Amino acid sequence: MAGAFWGTRVMEIVKKHDFW
Repeated sequence: MAGAFWGTRVMEIVKKHDFW
């Protein structure tokens, strides 16, 4: 599922970069 895939991707990016 693209939704689940992107959901996990976003969480990983946020945790690594924390740009929010």
